[in-house]
Amino acid sequence: MMGNILTYRPGKALRIPILLVGFWLAFSFPLRAQSLQLVDMAMPDTFYMGEQYEVLFSIHNDADTNVLGNLQLWFENYSNDSIATPLGGFNNTLQYFAPGQIRQFLIPIEVTPDFFIEGGNTVVIWPSMVGDPRPEDLEEIIIYVVDPNGTTNLPQTKAAKPYLVNPATEQLQIVVQQPKLIWVDLIDFSGRSVLSGLFDAQGSLSLAKVPPGLYVAFLRDPSGLELSRQRILVR
Repeated sequence: MMGNILTYRPGKALRIPILLVGFWLAFSFPLRAQSLQLVDMAMPDTFYMGEQYEVLFSIHNDADTNVLGNLQLWFENYSNDSIATPLGGFNNTLQYFAPGQIRQFLIPIEVTPDFFIEGGNTVVIWPSMVGDPRPEDLEEIIIYVVDPNGTTNLPQTKAAKPYLVNPATEQLQIVVQQPKLIWVDLIDFSGRSVLSGLFDAQGSLSLAKVPPGLYVAFLRDPSGLELSRQRILVR
């Protein structure tokens, strides 16, 4: 006759710590910079020194596991040898990514002389929960900065490029160095035009019939010459 087999069932006092440890383990091991990649961004073609811009970043979890942690966008300007610094825009709340999920974040960028120089800035940026990205995680972009108070004679074609205020809510707002007639075509990611028209004297255009989403805006002069293009978020 076999004796009773003893089985251990933790009491209530022990179950809670065990559950907490299990939860911590489930989300701790996937925390690695290599699982997050910057896949898209929406920003103007030209930045002005001393201004603040909101840039839309799309971040993808390319792992097949959950990711939970304090997300940072690391930002380094190769043109003036600035060190990598967190871009900011996040609070202390943990950010969660499901496997394969893409999330979008609207982050303010302060264009200040201590980080940017006048002219072209070669900037590298990468998303991370813990830092230390792989080389292939680095995304290199060029940010062209105009300093209205600077002494450098900038190419007029660069300085005069119009751009849209991003994101947009009820109206598209255009920023242009000199008043001129500018035509906009707003295209969704299926290639369909959702809005076409001229900006009014105040540099705005109604978005009343445009659904919220991410679009590509083409800005042209009355002759049809393309002046600039950018991605823009409509809320």
